[in-house]
Amino acid sequence: MLEAVAICDALCLSKTALNRQLESLQSTCPDFRFRWASGAESRLLMKKRHVKILPCLVIGEIVLYGVPAQEEILQTWQLQ
Repeated sequence: MLEAVAICDALCLSKTALNRQLESLQSTCPDFRFRWASGAESRLLMKKRHVKILPCLVIGEIVLYGVPAQEEILQTWQLQ
């Protein structure tokens, strides 16, 4: 099953906003799943996907940066 993976570091000021967006989307779209990456997984994904900006959300092969709108997240989710 597809799962969105959120990446953020300890100094990220947008983590709360991104978490709020993701939880809201999860409550309205039962198929949507997300989780926060662990420290080691974050480093691995950042290297593999060449991530330079945090926070970001990895959905399949696509990386969304910042705090994307729910519509953008859902559209990307449905494309995967």
